[in-house]
Amino acid sequence: MVVVYKAEDTETAELVALKVLSSESANQPSRLERFRARRGRGLGSRHDNIVLLLRVREPGSSIMAMELIDGIDVESMCSAERVLAPDDALQAS
Repeated sequence: MVVVYKAEDTETAELVALKVLSSESANQPSRLERFRARRGRGLGSRHDNIVLLLRVREPGSSIMAMELIDGIDVESMCSAERVLAPDDALQAS
């Protein structure tokens, strides 16, 4: 499981999303590998449907900084509406 925090980049003063892999997940090889694979594919990549990965703390780390996207998170959206309309579900994925 990952936790995402809203944070300020101390070098640029920009708001970023700080994605942190939980210590429980970091101890599970498959989850750690998925997290590291995302980091390896995403650094410097740019696509309209993919959040920009800005920085990785260090090799072997379970923390990465990503662009912050304003809006409601999927969990809140689902709990507020109970069922998402198909078009809304496609927008959230």
